[in-house]
Amino acid sequence: MTAKVLWHNLNESWLEEDLPGPVNSSGLLIKALYSMVSQGTEKTIITSKLTKKLAGKMTVPYMKGTLGKTFTYGYSMVGEVIEGEAGFLGQIVHVMHPHTDLFYVKSDDVCPVPESMDPRIATFASNMETAVNAVWDSEIEIGDHIQIMGYGVIGSLLASIIHRFPGVVYEIIEKNDKRRQLANQHGHPVKEGDQSGESFDIIFNTTSEEQMIQKAFQRLVPDGKLIEMSWYGEKSVTLKLGSDFHYGRKRIISSQVSRIPLKKQPSWNFKKRKELVFRLLEEIDLRSHIDAVIPYSTTPQFFQQLRNEDVNNFSTIIKY
Repeated sequence: MTAKVLWHNLNESWLEEDLPGPVNSSGLLIKALYSMVSQGTEKTIITSKLTKKLAGKMTVPYMKGTLGKTFTYGYSMVGEVIEGEAGFLGQIVHVMHPHTDLFYVKSDDVCPVPESMDPRIATFASNMETAVNAVWDSEIEIGDHIQIMGYGVIGSLLASIIHRFPGVVYEIIEKNDKRRQLANQHGHPVKEGDQSGESFDIIFNTTSEEQMIQKAFQRLVPDGKLIEMSWYGEKSVTLKLGSDFHYGRKRIISSQVSRIPLKKQPSWNFKKRKELVFRLLEEIDLRSHIDAVIPYSTTPQFFQQLRNEDVNNFSTIIKY
């Protein structure tokens, strides 16, 4: 039995690979249905020269090869269990796994997708985990004024959660016309670029633009919090911290999905967080967030376009 595996190197390509067989007695054979492309992260890892330390931190389960050289990647996969433990057979599951059409994983690494859920929506699970972690890190309170910088997938999921908080006032800033229109369609208040003259208790930066950090400091109230969600890779970020930052006691908080925030760790783990994520995905209508669904056969060309900054999709889902 063979699988068609997408490898990243100087030229994206497939390799037909023999499956090694079950991982162990609890191994499951998964037939891929859909996977989400994390456009920001995956662009960073295929275009950046990563240090050994950073490459080690950005690895994903079941990845092959070495980041920066030749490797497989991807982390939000939805597929059907076609072989393995009887209790899993026929189930649609979510798993962190690189882009490939057929693969074995351990049963402990999969999370069942609710039967009523569109499997395309289930591919947003990993991104929703990122949004949940950021909300936890921000410690939002009733009445807070909040700004979300950037309306990509992460910004939109953040907005869909924050929209549900009582008494909270929020806005989105987004310079891209298409994404501003989407934010309006999704029912969120949105402004272009630097139009906002308000002050905020909490700002979420999802733009990966270093100048937005400086602008956030200027817009935060004293003791305000910037939740930094961008991934800069090896890119340097220059900040001027001489005025608003220190005298305003302003805080910058790194939010990253690979760890549960310390205050949540006594009662939360990755499995429990994933269960929360699927409840949110069921409660929030994300059908309009599905932008581009591309066939697996076109992924080498797609990732070449991503390398060349020639992808304008709001979201990209691979269909197998």
